[in-house]
Amino acid sequence: MDKCETINQPASYDIHQYVMPVFEVADLTDILTREHQDGLYHCKQPEKLDVYLERFQENQDASTILVCFNAAVGERKKHCAPFFSGRGLNRSLKLPLVAIADPLVSSTDLSLAWYAGGDSSRNLQKDLAIFLDQMARSYDAKLLIVGASGGGFAALALATLLKTEAVLVVSNPQTSISQYIYPFARDYVLQAFPQYSERISKSKQQTGQQKAQVLYDILDECNIVHDVTKVELPSNVNILYLQNMTDSHVKTHAAPFIKNRLWTTEGQNSIVSGNVSIYFGNWGKGHVGPSASIFGHLLRFLAEGKPVKEILNALELGLNGLNRNTSALTFLNRSDFRLVSSVKIVAGVLRANCYLKKNGHLYNDRKLNYAFYLMDGGERVASRFYAKSNSCTFSLPAKYKNLYIRSFARDDFNQIIAADSNRLVYPA
Repeated sequence: MDKCETINQPASYDIHQYVMPVFEVADLTDILTREHQDGLYHCKQPEKLDVYLERFQENQDASTILVCFNAAVGERKKHCAPFFSGRGLNRSLKLPLVAIADPLVSSTDLSLAWYAGGDSSRNLQKDLAIFLDQMARSYDAKLLIVGASGGGFAALALATLLKTEAVLVVSNPQTSISQYIYPFARDYVLQAFPQYSERISKSKQQTGQQKAQVLYDILDECNIVHDVTKVELPSNVNILYLQNMTDSHVKTHAAPFIKNRLWTTEGQNSIVSGNVSIYFGNWGKGHVGPSASIFGHLLRFLAEGKPVKEILNALELGLNGLNRNTSALTFLNRSDFRLVSSVKIVAGVLRANCYLKKNGHLYNDRKLNYAFYLMDGGERVASRFYAKSNSCTFSLPAKYKNLYIRSFARDDFNQIIAADSNRLVYPA
């Protein structure tokens, strides 16, 4: 029988399920005062906050500390907390490891809580950031922080609070809790902040976006980091953001994160904005991240001190055959792309057309969408909303002053380029 199980049903939490020493500590600060032996450090405050440490004693002079956060736990009710990520990865890396179990997941049947805390742990994010900063200072080491999906959000949220040097590797992360699948986000808020249950209940008949906005407003009131799409990321943190192109997170989480920053393209599948680099991969269908082999190579390079841009280049080149680049990214930044718009009258009908040029050459991508406005001076007369076709027709108005077409091209990240056509002046 598994150590988590009883005769009737699986237990939800058992710190003794792992074959390792267990050290009872008061809180995260208490861990800092102790000799860092391999094992599980069980905090009394906040309740069920558990930290797993390994390889600190044998790596006293290590320049990098690996930190890992969990993604969602599938079928949570069938599994026993606490949950630690990174132990498998570290078998080959052999770095000092800090793996943190989410206390709210350990305390409830939630599969995901984003390490954002709750009523009994309002300062969890700040406390974790302070703890990791102090660990880094104690060993004069940089932090290498890893998280996928919900764990990726936790890493990005903590990045806004860290003071020491850190590199983040996040895979298909959420970037806003309230924009995640509604039942998961709602259940988190209900468990973490039950005093808002009535407000959530009243929103049941509202649209999906309205219900998400209710959650957003509640989380704002709770003063936790719950949306990283608009926050400023400190200069001491570098981020490698890995995103699978067929994942729904491209539109719901990556696109809003991209929207509020200025980007340049690197190679065929990467974009860079300051200290944030995003690589778009093809690792399978849907919410799938890089293989363990790819992840291991990337983390080893980063632990060795290689810059993120060098790692982007390695990914673009295929990472010695591990990473297949099966397509090229279309990212409509204005430094590389220009939209050309035209209109003419054919048999009493306006025919509008547009096409893209990339660095002066004609460019086409079937995934792009196009829209058209028929304008008369500064007034919009008619519209053709976004569709795959880069041409359309409009009825010619009986009278007009100065007709032209305003064309738009939009990519998967909601990057939009617009251009106006030639003018058609009503004959005198």
